[in-house]
Amino acid sequence: MNWRQACSLMDAPHANDISAKMLRTPEAYGMAFEEVAIPATDGVKLSAWYIPAKDKNSKKLAICSHQSWAFANKSGFVGMYMPAMPGLPGMIWQNPIDYVLLHKVLHDDGFHVLAFDMRNHGSSARSKPSGWGVTEFQDAAGVMDYINSHPTLQSCRVALMTFCVSGMAMLKANHYFPDKFKNVEVCCATNLMSCTYQHIKNPVMCGIMTEEGLNAELAKKQAKYIANGSLKEDPKIQFSVNEIDAAVFAKSMQVPVLFCTPEKDPVGNQTADTPYIFREFPNEKSEFHFIGKHCEAPYKTETNNRCEGYNFFQKEGVQVMYDFLHKHMSV
Repeated sequence: MNWRQACSLMDAPHANDISAKMLRTPEAYGMAFEEVAIPATDGVKLSAWYIPAKDKNSKKLAICSHQSWAFANKSGFVGMYMPAMPGLPGMIWQNPIDYVLLHKVLHDDGFHVLAFDMRNHGSSARSKPSGWGVTEFQDAAGVMDYINSHPTLQSCRVALMTFCVSGMAMLKANHYFPDKFKNVEVCCATNLMSCTYQHIKNPVMCGIMTEEGLNAELAKKQAKYIANGSLKEDPKIQFSVNEIDAAVFAKSMQVPVLFCTPEKDPVGNQTADTPYIFREFPNEKSEFHFIGKHCEAPYKTETNNRCEGYNFFQKEGVQVMYDFLHKHMSV
């Protein structure tokens, strides 16, 4: 099972026709947009939408992406039974997600929006190994380079939508390249994770994986990817349980973070994982809220599914997000 999990993390099983298909575009919600191409810092070509604010002089920018594992992209997710690991049947239901509605909610609040597909998703290039942030931080760094050289966006104050793997990628890129993130003023997060609590110590895994065993399988696969020329040796890229951990990089994110995540979804073991990660964010103005069917409004959701986190800020949590952004952004 350690080998199968290593395949899930590194072999991009999400790079398929389902994750490639756009479910909708910004036009579905009446927003004009541009298709843009952005190089990651290792040269992988990324696809993105630039949605200009209604007020072209706006100084607010939101950067959005998506999760991994599920067959998602910048437009959302179709909703389906997902296999827990490659080669297994689909047996874990994941609710549909509409990320373009999130873009609309941010656009309505005066933001420019840049939404990008990570490598191996959507219209971006396929490039293995994938890494749940271990390699995708190069996507996040490339996006920040694009923004910091853009004639309109380079002077904007930035809100990061740090969701799952794209959030892991942003946190790691910020850790290694803080100057690229100098205009970031706030983050909104959901479903950040650690390999320790989501996999090894997750009760639903019944102890079938170990840190030692998974690290050994990850090391073997990394060596193979280096040997076949798919991966260059880089001290910033080390596949291990410790490196697939949002808490490791959260301590470098100095801005206020709004962290709202489903408490009772069994897949992510967020009950243990989220407090472990959240305590590493250093800004005392950060906020953490569990969401779910059992919670009081505005944190009450229709189900306890993991994908409620990805839909929260454009559904039940719109005002929660607005209030946080308005409180902590300077524009």
